[in-house]
Amino acid sequence: MNLRTARWFKKWGITRERIGAKMPRWAVEHVLHSDLWLFRRDSVARAWFFGWIVLATPLIGLQTFLTIPFILRFRCNVPVIVSIQWVTNPLTAIPFYYLTYNIGCFVLGRAPLSREVISEAWSGGVWNLVQTIGDGVIPLFLGGLILGVIMGSLGYFLIRRMIPPASGQSSRTTL
Repeated sequence: MNLRTARWFKKWGITRERIGAKMPRWAVEHVLHSDLWLFRRDSVARAWFFGWIVLATPLIGLQTFLTIPFILRFRCNVPVIVSIQWVTNPLTAIPFYYLTYNIGCFVLGRAPLSREVISEAWSGGVWNLVQTIGDGVIPLFLGGLILGVIMGSLGYFLIRRMIPPASGQSSRTTL
C-alpha cells in the first residue's frame, strides 16, 4: 500500500483491527489477508490464472461469485480477479463465446451449428430451441476451459517472469 492510500485510511479511521472487530475470527484470517488486497507478484499471477478459467465459463453474471472459492483457497488478488471477470461484457461476450464454441467443436470433432440450423430451431418452437442450444453447451464449456487454461497459464508465467519479486518475497510459489 502506498503512503497516500495509508494516509486516506488513517484519516477515516479504517484499520485492520477496527474492521476485524466486527467479523468472526475465521473471516478475518481469510478476508483481510494481505495477499488478497496488495498487488504482489504471486497473488496477481494466481488471480490472472484462475480469473481466466472462470472468465471463460459462459455464466455471465455469476462469474464474480464463482471466483470467491478461488480467492479464499489460493489467496488470489481480489481487484485483479474481479476486474478480469468484466472482460466478457455485453459487447465482447458474443465474439468471445463464439471463439470458445468453435474451439470446443474443433476438439470434439463436431461441425459448428450453421445459421440455418439455428434459425430453424427458432421457428420450430421452444422445445426444438432448447434441444439445439443443448447441443452447443458442451463445446462451449469445453472450449472455454481450454481457452481459459491457455490464457491463464500464459498470463501466469508472463507475470511471474516480468514482475520482479518484492523484497523478502520468495521467488517460488505454489499454485
